Amino acid sequence: MAQSATPRRILCFGSFEVDLASGELRRQGLKISLQDQPFRLLALLLERAGEVVTREELRDKLWPADTFVDFDHSLNTAVRKLREALGDSAETPRYVETLARRGYRFVAPVAEPGPTAPLAHSADADVASASPPPAARLRSSARRALVIAAVLSSAALVARSSTWKYKHADRDIDRLRQELGADYVLEGSLRRAGERVRVTAQLIQAVDQTHAWAETYERDLGDVLVLESDVARAVARAIALTLTPDAQARLASARSVRPESYQDYLRGRYFFNRKTAVALKQALGYFQRAVAADPGYAPAYTGLADCYWSLGASATVGGLPPRQTMPEAKAAALKALEIDGTLAEAHSSLAMVHLLYDWDLAASEKEFRRALELDPDYTTAHHWYSHTLIVLGRTDESLAESKRALELEPLHLVIGVHLGWHYLYARQYDQAIEQFRKTLELDPAFPQSQRYAAWAYLQKGMHQEAIASLRAALGLLGRNPAVEGELGYALGVAGRRAEALAMLEGLRQLSWTRYVSPYSVALVHGGLGDRDQALAWLEKAYVERSDYMPYLNREPMLDGLRSDPRFAALVRRVGLPN
Repeated sequence: MAQSATPRRILCFGSFEVDLASGELRRQGLKISLQDQPFRLLALLLERAGEVVTREELRDKLWPADTFVDFDHSLNTAVRKLREALGDSAETPRYVETLARRGYRFVAPVAEPGPTAPLAHSADADVASASPPPAARLRSSARRALVIAAVLSSAALVARSSTWKYKHADRDIDRLRQELGADYVLEGSLRRAGERVRVTAQLIQAVDQTHAWAETYERDLGDVLVLESDVARAVARAIALTLTPDAQARLASARSVRPESYQDYLRGRYFFNRKTAVALKQALGYFQRAVAADPGYAPAYTGLADCYWSLGASATVGGLPPRQTMPEAKAAALKALEIDGTLAEAHSSLAMVHLLYDWDLAASEKEFRRALELDPDYTTAHHWYSHTLIVLGRTDESLAESKRALELEPLHLVIGVHLGWHYLYARQYDQAIEQFRKTLELDPAFPQSQRYAAWAYLQKGMHQEAIASLRAALGLLGRNPAVEGELGYALGVAGRRAEALAMLEGLRQLSWTRYVSPYSVALVHGGLGDRDQALAWLEKAYVERSDYMPYLNREPMLDGLRSDPRFAALVRRVGLPN
């Protein structure tokens, strides 16, 4: 029996990929020259990413006792060559950090994607059973009709987040029509043999369940994006849908993509949508592999951008310092736009970096507007644009964008919670609580519903309900510095000082092993009524470019600080409107 090959071990960070077996360093698919000793140093730091590797450990691992060299000179040379290969610097490290007289630490997020599994091979496999794809729209972008079992209403696709629950619904088309207002249902099946795929799609009119259109396609796997465009055009013709010029241009520009890049991209989006720190790091690895396999595939760079800014945004997922992740996010979004300037997703990703890290509200709005010009039904752009609008104080416009996002994806839990978040920042607390209740009805185990409902309870003086909701959220999330800071604040304003101080100590200890935003510490001090400490920690959050800073003018939990001139000065430095 033939021996199975030893699996390759790949580690990814930024736009780099390291093959530990072959000893190769690549950036965007291109090999970077790196000598043996600097590569071994890199491999050791990657294996212990986030930890301090002492000089003594490096000497024992890389320069054994029987090796006669000037250790200090050799180590410094290896570090210098490694930084040159990575484009890094000792003064402002993005990858390798020096700890004086102690050692070195690899500070960027490192991902190790799992083994790549092929798409479903079973006969007539539901297309959605292949690695779950991102949401799709038809009216403007008219793409990805192939890879989801989708529901058409009027001239727009109801996105995957709202149709996924019907995947095993035994094809009850009348139920789809009644619950989602569907006019048409698009069904599809997929077979794969080697590098060829066969797709059968049919469009069914929901009111009488008659067939409006059906077709079978067979193509090379690398032409899957072209195939999606062909299906989208055919569906549009079948329902007499007039595509916008932007949509027609997008369809006409569909290009071939390497199959492994596309599959890794889809897997990356699947893990990204799970919105946990662990899942984001998995997604990051898949997007990095997608880029390495096809450096010209723009959506994969957008996936990288979204992972990086989410890992640096403590209010969303967090887990890493913004100064480490946000520049990577910006570089990836700009690379995507360099490849394809008409990609709405890339404009939206760049807009979020402008909002959360650059604090450039005008640039953020400009990118969101361009994204929605290119794709008026891009749900994520409506959702994220609402954030910029609420920061700008344009509450009515923010509400309109929030409601439009929910119209496009009525069963999307994050979008549902976001509408409640809008009401919260608009100081409409009863409406916020009602909206969070609706999302909890859809999924009682969704922690963000519990978390943000607690914020509204606090503003209504319902302290016990707020504390219970935050503890429920932590029970679902595990250790989470952002939610622990909010619980410490709630305990403080409820007069439970000892418990609030215990939360503060817990955050201090947690900061030894993972990133804790200074904003979370500031919240607890604010809840305890310690204004000086709260403002001091907000200053630290400012220095670290915390993603909470743009919301200083809107956050109700900071109301106790607004009369202090130091808070007003901080708001001005961030550049927020009065």
